[in-house]
Amino acid sequence: MGEVIEHNCLLAVAHNLHDAYSIAVALEHRGKDSTGLFAWGENGIDVLKWMGSVTDFGNKALQRIFPAERYHTFGIHGRYRTRGSTEINLKESHPHVIGGLVEDKRNHIFIRGCEKALIHNGQIEEKYLAGVDKIKLQTNCDSEALLYYYDKFGIEAILNNIPDGYTLAIADINNNGTILCRGSRGLKPGICGIKDGFDCFASESVALREIRASLKGDLDPGSIYYLRPNGKISEPRQIVAPIKRHCIFEVQYVAHPISLVDRLSVVVIRQDLGEKLAEEFHPKDAEFVTYNPESPKDAAQKYAEKLGLPLIECFYKIKDNRSFQAHTQQAREDSIYSNLHLIPHIIPAIRGKVGEVVDDSFVRGTVVKRSKYLLYEEAKVKRADFLSYTPQIGIIGKDGVSRGCDFGGIDMPSEENEHHAFLARNRTIDEISKIVGAEVYFLSMEGLREVYEKRGMPFNNLCTFCIGGEHPFK
Repeated sequence: MGEVIEHNCLLAVAHNLHDAYSIAVALEHRGKDSTGLFAWGENGIDVLKWMGSVTDFGNKALQRIFPAERYHTFGIHGRYRTRGSTEINLKESHPHVIGGLVEDKRNHIFIRGCEKALIHNGQIEEKYLAGVDKIKLQTNCDSEALLYYYDKFGIEAILNNIPDGYTLAIADINNNGTILCRGSRGLKPGICGIKDGFDCFASESVALREIRASLKGDLDPGSIYYLRPNGKISEPRQIVAPIKRHCIFEVQYVAHPISLVDRLSVVVIRQDLGEKLAEEFHPKDAEFVTYNPESPKDAAQKYAEKLGLPLIECFYKIKDNRSFQAHTQQAREDSIYSNLHLIPHIIPAIRGKVGEVVDDSFVRGTVVKRSKYLLYEEAKVKRADFLSYTPQIGIIGKDGVSRGCDFGGIDMPSEENEHHAFLARNRTIDEISKIVGAEVYFLSMEGLREVYEKRGMPFNNLCTFCIGGEHPFK
């Protein structure tokens, strides 16, 4: 995809800093704007925040700052901004805290002696945070307001009154352990593992595999867990019965291919999506298949295999970022035009040929327009068709309600503005193709349903609001 979709955040919680850091490094694709860490020990909770990704602050330096003998639990968060200001501001970065003394080092800050600290993946609508004293807030971030909501009403009130939009960890000196929980819909992922006899937690299973932890399973939506100071996670205590609405975009795009998300193999689903795409759209004159890097690779391989065509990797990206952290359409276009290019030696092999370009989704159209330009203007292909294994995002639903995502921590707000407009909003396939300048095809909703149900996931257990489904909180 490569398009500017600022999505989600990484969460990592472990008994020791080495494991927490290693988990976070494996999840860097989920958040690179800024990073923060809480370290909880006998003398309270200390926090460090810095600009950039996890690895922009060295592990050796962290080990010196937070010696193992002083702390029993570590939590790390990497952030993409979906709420708050458009500039990177360490005040808005996680962990959000109550209490503590701030030491500002310009490109990083310490907050020592905190009472509470929260890291959070997701997005909370403001209407659910009523009762929070806004005078106490230092930012416009929903996560900070969520921490103050917790401080006033408690974790059970969060689960009872905020339908979802979060997986979180809260360190609180008044508790015997770090709180871990997912909202009752299970929109955002969260999985536990065990390594060397100690439990750990991550946003995705790929990170636990990376540190050679054994997987214990997904957090149960609507339940509370505690990671105790001895490194053991408590049995879940259910507060709210789950009404599962797992975010489909996690599997379609966000998650690492080798991850398991709510027991679904991401790579297997994407392969099945490629096969289904081939069943629905198979032009007889196609001569090669390619994809916009990187998420669609597995789908493209299966699509090519099904049609008996060669898969040719045509594109490269200078930066391996999955989002270019831009907040205006012009900035997105500038970013993708400088980052996505054709591999030079491939150009003679595809010149004059007909190609099928597989992608995970078309949201605003920035990437599909760039890849169309490259194939037509630089490679001089005869024709290229652009195929999305996700149905149209951001449409007006049959109920007349604008689709998008205002609750899942993915930067696709349902209301359009000068910086954000959906490619598919109020347009037919022919009209979209005309804008792109080439034929465009979207996987059908029925085809999408068949893929997930084939692998044991009831389609009603998925949140498909962004592509026309029901709101997950109904």
